[in-house]
Amino acid sequence: QKILVAGTLFGMFFGAGNTVFPPYIGMESGTSWFTGFLMFFIGDCGLALMGCFALLRMGSTDAVFNRLGATVGKILVAICLLCVGPFIAVPRTAATTYELGIAPNISGIPTVLFSVIFFVIVLALTIKQTAVVDIVGKILTPLLLLGLAVIIIMGIIHPIGEITAAQIENVAGSGLKNGYQTLDAIGAVPTGMLALQSIMAKNYSKKKETATMAGASIVCGVLLLLVYMGLAYLGATVSGIYTSEIGRSELILAIVYAIMGKAGTIIFGIVVGLACLTTAIGLTGIVGGFFSETIFKGKVSYKLIVIVMCVFSAVVSNLGLDRIISIAGPILDLVYPPVVTTIF
Repeated sequence: QKILVAGTLFGMFFGAGNTVFPPYIGMESGTSWFTGFLMFFIGDCGLALMGCFALLRMGSTDAVFNRLGATVGKILVAICLLCVGPFIAVPRTAATTYELGIAPNISGIPTVLFSVIFFVIVLALTIKQTAVVDIVGKILTPLLLLGLAVIIIMGIIHPIGEITAAQIENVAGSGLKNGYQTLDAIGAVPTGMLALQSIMAKNYSKKKETATMAGASIVCGVLLLLVYMGLAYLGATVSGIYTSEIGRSELILAIVYAIMGKAGTIIFGIVVGLACLTTAIGLTGIVGGFFSETIFKGKVSYKLIVIVMCVFSAVVSNLGLDRIISIAGPILDLVYPPVVTTIF
């Protein structure tokens, strides 16, 4: 049960789009790549796991955020879910799919057309979600992990280049802010409730519930540690080749191409794209359900909310991955402090 829940948590925290952050940190940090990675890990997984433990201690999302007062708590949860939904995370899945899967392998498809197709699929599978999505998600996450493991191991055995001095002054600060960009910490409490509910459905004793959730969180953390550290190291090995002028998606593609060639970039693009699609479907369903049931008390239908989300996300996704990340920065600077304070 711990392994199953760990897999659920890993699937929630490790969106395929997260692959673009650690290599970029490694490239910018150079010889200080481990410091950059460590701060990234704290800002991402460290805070997310703290959210899981806060949830476990209090028993529900409402109980965690009601420390701020019922109304303010609901507002903060709503803002968090808007960030992991149509404002940042969901549009980013489409942008990531386009830049890692479509643009390098299929020429001539405009971003507008792709975003329409992407979110029509999301809408179709979210309005009436089928078991296919769950099955595909359970297959794709292990495939993505396996592919990344192969890339990382090959990159460690045959480094692409020499690790050079850091390109930025504040390595620790940059690592922490990139950790914020994954959105895992602000989504940990509301989405982690799904994992906790799956444990509670087993009718374990309170002690066993705690042990299972805690154990699963630690297993998930170790998996994320290994993946992120490996990707950051790969980024460090190209610190003498690329600068911050390269985009995040371009960098990970260049690393995959250097290690595995064109076939590797095609396979990587397909798996990342499908994983992003399942992430978008899952997040859209969670956010749509919350707003319909909790915020609007059933007065606004789930279907209408999902349609609005998909249209809005399609528009935002056309900004491109790096632009979405740069816009998200100031928003997350405002959202993270109250969320982290509440969790602690």
